[in-house]
Amino acid sequence: MAGHETINLSSATIADSRWKQYAASFAGKASRFWARRHDHCTLSALVLVFSLLALTLADAFLTLLLLTGHFEEANPLMRLLLKAGPVAFVAGKYLMTVIGLPILLVFRRRSVFFPWLRVEHILPCFVIAYVVLITYQLCLLQQM
Repeated sequence: MAGHETINLSSATIADSRWKQYAASFAGKASRFWARRHDHCTLSALVLVFSLLALTLADAFLTLLLLTGHFEEANPLMRLLLKAGPVAFVAGKYLMTVIGLPILLVFRRRSVFFPWLRVEHILPCFVIAYVVLITYQLCLLQQM
């Protein structure tokens, strides 16, 4: 019986050491997986995201101000939202941005159009485009 207990003890020890190896291997893979998934949001990406959100709201309010003059909304989807009212217009514009930005952030390392052009290169272009648009809107407001 003593020999039988020794065999069980050694097989349990072997199984225990294998379990520890599997667990350590899995933990290493899991930590590498989470490190790859969660450490890529840089400060510059956050600044771009919050800038785009603020610029979207500025664009929406400036558009509403321009609409009180003799200007029209050029975007057909935004024109449809305007028929529902100014709150629907601002909320719809903001929600489209809020929904689109996480998608861009998730795929920011992907190439678009060319192998050297990644999605993360497009975010600064959106900020620049919004700054140009808002500058144009402010010039139009001064002419009213």
